[in-house]
Amino acid sequence: MANLLNRILYVLRNFSILLLLLNSTNSMGQMVLECPVPDKNGFDDFLKKFEEDINFQRTRLILPLVVREGDYSMAVVEVSLWDLGKIKSLQEPLILSKSQRKKELVTEDILLNTKRYVEVFHDGPPESDLYRMLYKFRFVNGCWYLEELHDKSE
Repeated sequence: MANLLNRILYVLRNFSILLLLLNSTNSMGQMVLECPVPDKNGFDDFLKKFEEDINFQRTRLILPLVVREGDYSMAVVEVSLWDLGKIKSLQEPLILSKSQRKKELVTEDILLNTKRYVEVFHDGPPESDLYRMLYKFRFVNGCWYLEELHDKSE
């Protein structure tokens, strides 16, 4: 069942990227996926701004955003698709800022970094599974976007 769900999500994510590449006329899609200023300074500068500016964060999402909760080692992972309305209704940003990470003793590691795909992992506090988040970013048409987040917290 999990394998089938992963295949469906793979198709949906690629479909979202295809819409972006084709400059979809869907007004919500354009509002979220439009990139007026390309990220010329690399992923690190993008990530810094993405973490600090919630308004910028909301403009750099591939929708629907794939959200996974749970750990594959436990064989139970819930998957949901969030639209912009759901994301805007959240009280907290999708990702912690540098100051929030410092306050909560959360570390940030870049697990995978290629020209078009990056995985960022937040873990903390030390020796605890209370906060474990994996963020997956994709580079499309000169801009970085969050395409998936995976909450592995216990």
